[in-house]
Amino acid sequence: MGTARTVAVAAAAMLLGGCGRESGNGHVTGFLTVPGCMTAPAGAEACTGAATDPADICEDFTLDTDFFTLEPVGAQAVLRLQHGGEDFAREDALMLHIIDVDRIRGALGVPMAVGPEAPIRGALDLFESCPDATESLELRGRVTFSDFGTHKGDRVAGTLDELLVRDARTGALRGRLHGDFDFTVRRGPPYRRFAGR
Repeated sequence: MGTARTVAVAAAAMLLGGCGRESGNGHVTGFLTVPGCMTAPAGAEACTGAATDPADICEDFTLDTDFFTLEPVGAQAVLRLQHGGEDFAREDALMLHIIDVDRIRGALGVPMAVGPEAPIRGALDLFESCPDATESLELRGRVTFSDFGTHKGDRVAGTLDELLVRDARTGALRGRLHGDFDFTVRRGPPYRRFAGR
């Protein structure tokens, strides 16, 4: 199965319903511009992660994450940091598609690349905030896992060191995000739709 199709199948299978606020914690913040929906403050496109960036320019966007899930798919996995536990097609979410689970387990504490050709693919979905937006937003940058388990009760934790948000078609810079996550793997609806491991 091709990579693009794997991502689509994994995402489509995660029709999340119910409440998952007790499953962990995390935050995602930064700046973001979505044509026809939201506009970052003037000058925000110059923000690249420096600690001295003015907060009013570089920290104008927050993804209110309160639902966390890791969905194993064979040797791969899909991690979602999401606002709300409803159907993923109605919520805002950050998704990381992990191509090789074993590679992540062997590199805890090491920054891993995120990007179209990287070991981790990333996307930002804004179905709630920008339901009429037509751009596909991909992520490029780094994520560092401190814990990574795929079985029920395992811990998944890490930091989004810096993720640039780009238009998947044109490569245009649309934002920059950073944050962290720490949650326990759950099974069954709404956390898991695939059978297997």
